[in-house]
Amino acid sequence: MSFLVEEALENAVTALIKIDHELAYAIILEDNCINRGFEEINQLCYGFVARHLPSAGHLRMISSILRMNIEMERIGDYEVFAKETEEMFNLVLDRIQDESEKLFPMVREVTGERELLVA
Repeated sequence: MSFLVEEALENAVTALIKIDHELAYAIILEDNCINRGFEEINQLCYGFVARHLPSAGHLRMISSILRMNIEMERIGDYEVFAKETEEMFNLVLDRIQDESEKLFPMVREVTGERELLVA
């Protein structure tokens, strides 16, 4: 689980810096693996407690594992960088499209004038 979280966070920062929307989308999809791992660890811990009725030492260890599991899942949620990257990419594309639609008539006008001057 820690490897998945670390990889997701590194990739999210990379996607944000490079505005790599494909990587961002992949990270968003991979968050499901982190969430499943979180649920699996929780089930294992609670199952252990229910079956074995552990004493103080084991309970402290299980408690630590559960707390660490929660924090790892929260860190994994920082892949919100990837979601922001995806939104930024879409905003940039929309902006480029808007600007190009404005510029196209001007370019055509200038190109038409040059053709008249050359002829």
